[in-house]
Parts: sequence; structure tokens; C-alpha cells
Amino acid sequence: MVRPFLAVQQRQIPMGILQETVCCLHCGLPRKKKKKVETSEGKKKKMSEKGNDKGLSWYKHREWQPGDDAAPVAEPQKVKQSVEASPTGSHSAWNSAGTWEEQGQKTWAVSSLNERLEKLEGPGAKVKSVTITGDASINFIRGKKKYPFDFKLEFKISCSDDLHQCEVEIPDFACDETAPYEMDFTWKGDSREQKFKEAVGASSKQVNNSEGLMAKVHTELEAWIEDFKKR
Repeated sequence: MVRPFLAVQQRQIPMGILQETVCCLHCGLPRKKKKKVETSEGKKKKMSEKGNDKGLSWYKHREWQPGDDAAPVAEPQKVKQSVEASPTGSHSAWNSAGTWEEQGQKTWAVSSLNERLEKLEGPGAKVKSVTITGDASINFIRGKKKYPFDFKLEFKISCSDDLHQCEVEIPDFACDETAPYEMDFTWKGDSREQKFKEAVGASSKQVNNSEGLMAKVHTELEAWIEDFKKR
């Protein structure tokens, strides 16, 4: 008896048919044909040939230009917008609903604080200069007005004849702080003299008792807050 495999070889069947036949003889199933995988180069070639029909190559497809029958290109138009200046302390014209809006008040705040503080003078002590850093604003939140502010105040103080000097810093003059505010003192030279300290008012107790120059500073700061809330 001749084996099936040898019989196939003796018939001299072409290789492709032979492989399918051998597969069928061994397992009884037809051999699956391999799918032809197209490479990226082949895809580019096809796209290039397709583009050449329209006068464009694949890598120059961005150079396409619209024809005469294309719709006209829309040109931007300048919009005239009237901006109405809002009165101080009221929301802007665009914010008629009174939702979130912030109006800067730093320029007014620094200027008005300087006017109140830079020329203060009391018995035995006077303000030579004041440096103000920080920010203030009026905020409109859901129809309500709020007045946040946060400043650091630095004073240079001397006695009437300038023999004694000191520096006073109020680091947190802010809307969420209450008087008397924290005060940091730096005494210079022989300015530790007790009379000069009393004239400056270098304690919260003196401020509460309205004694010394810093008590006057606190009075002006409280008055400034009331002015700010009237804006």
C-alpha cells in the first residue's frame, strides 16, 4: 500500500497545491491562506497616486486652494462696544445682576492712609514717615458688597528734638483683624528712655487707654475703615 504522502509526491503537484493537499491529508482541514499585509510605503504610494489625479501629491495636500465656485471667506468685523464707567461703590454696567465682581481700591487706600498717618504728632513723639504695602478692593458677591483689605504699615518715629528714634511695624492691618493691632518696635540709640516709650505708646494697654502716639494711629485707622465702607 502506497502512503498518501508519497503518492502526492509522485504526481509532481505544484508546491502551493502540495502544501494545501498535505495539510488536508494530515489534519483534514484546508490550510488558511495568509492575508497580504500592506506596508506603510504602499499606502503612501496609493494616496500619492490618488492625489496626482487632482494635481496634488500626498505630502502637498495642504496646498489645496478653493475653486472659483467656493463660498467667500468671512472677514472679521470690529464690534463697537460702549463701556460705561460705574460710579464708585456700585457694580459695573455689565454686571446688572450683581454677581461676582472685584474693583481695585489700592490707589485710593494708600493715598488716604498716608494723609491720615504721615503727619500725626503727640506729646513727646511724632511720625516722620510711613511706608504702606498691601492691597484693598470692593467685591460684589451675589448682590452683597464686601471690603477686603490687607496692609503692612511701617512707621519711623522720633521725639520732638529728634534725639530719640524708633521704628514701629504693624504687620497685619487687615479686614479680619481687630484693634489693637500687633505692633513690633525697634529702638535705636538711646531711645530706650522710658519717657520716649511712654510718648510712643509702645503697648496694647496704652492704646486701649488712649495713651501715646500709637493710640492716635489706631484711632485714625478705625476712622479710615469707616470711610472705606462708605465707598
